[in-house]
Amino acid sequence: DVFKDLDVYQIAEDYIKTKFNYGYGTIKCDKFNNSDDEVEPSIKRICVNFRKLLITLAYNLTNVVKTNIKYHEYLNYWLNRELRILHKDRTFREKFCKYIEETNSMVDIEGALKNTIYDLNEVEYENMNILHKLYDYYYKIISEKKEKNNCSKYSEECNDLYKHGMKKCYETRNFEFYNALKNLRSIYKNYIYNSNLCKKEILPQLPILKTFNEKSKEKFMQKTVESCDMLKNDKENEPPQRYQKYDNILTGLTAQEQYKILSTSNAEIPLCSKYCGSIIPFSDEQNGLKGLKTLCAKFANNLINLSDNLQNVESAEDRCSYFTYWTYDKIMNMFNNKTNSVPFHSILNGLNEVLYQVNSSLPVGAKSCLFYLDGNFEKWEEEKYLHDYFKNYDQISKCGQNCNKY
Repeated sequence: DVFKDLDVYQIAEDYIKTKFNYGYGTIKCDKFNNSDDEVEPSIKRICVNFRKLLITLAYNLTNVVKTNIKYHEYLNYWLNRELRILHKDRTFREKFCKYIEETNSMVDIEGALKNTIYDLNEVEYENMNILHKLYDYYYKIISEKKEKNNCSKYSEECNDLYKHGMKKCYETRNFEFYNALKNLRSIYKNYIYNSNLCKKEILPQLPILKTFNEKSKEKFMQKTVESCDMLKNDKENEPPQRYQKYDNILTGLTAQEQYKILSTSNAEIPLCSKYCGSIIPFSDEQNGLKGLKTLCAKFANNLINLSDNLQNVESAEDRCSYFTYWTYDKIMNMFNNKTNSVPFHSILNGLNEVLYQVNSSLPVGAKSCLFYLDGNFEKWEEEKYLHDYFKNYDQISKCGQNCNKY
């Protein structure tokens, strides 16, 4: 981490402000443009101060300290910062960085500047600026010995800036910046837990820095919750119904009554949020599938509460068969034989995953209901007709009037 030893760099910066050029050798800062044009004083000052800072860090630090700090990277940040303060454009910065590296090569006996002095792009510079300010707050906190209020102020500002850095880190997915923020948090945490400074004031921790994967899951979950929340506003309608020749005839029979119970179950928002994230995008996109969220939420609810919802059905196997063919029917209604679309297979995979997750989460001793949605509508419809025929047979055989319709 470049700024882990910011206190060392700041001491060096303060030191060179009190020293004249004597002792730093001849510093050539007059011929930057390779012309007779005079170099502007502010640029000449940067050139001179860079040499002073380089020599101070390279020669005045002990070998033990030097092996543990990245002063050459800090020098590059310092140079970029000074040039940006003067509002120098990229072309100028690139040219000047090259000039600085070449000019100081004779005193750079360790080769620390080679390939490390360059113009930082805007993202790199902004990230380093954030880290510089964060470590500045950190060192202000640990060096504060008098004012308790100052500690609170620095800590609050450090927290706010850290949150800004986290937001930027997640937006750019910059792993180097992520690791630097993570290291800072660790240093900060260890210090405030083990320190008696700031008059023993209890300072807040920096926010937890989640991994990119954790953050992506959190963002995905947030979108899922927001989408499922629309169910309570009746913005999500029931799935469509396809034309079925025998619907009116079969109404009121045993199987159809069980399907009716399953269809009237609640589309619960928490279940939608927990299980339906992978298929929700297909309902939220433009021209998305109408009623998909409702179907998924009811699918999960019925599976979890199958024994309660179909409590008038004695056999667990029968309850499962009713649920299976209810599911087949709802999916066939939604797609109406349009099984070649990409969403079709993705949604089936999503519902199969819901089926697996719910069955896996059922309490010990509860009867699971396992089947697989393969999307073979012809087979589904044939199986459902046979299933319903046998379930309805006893009631039909006892028909007393208007039996010809059967």
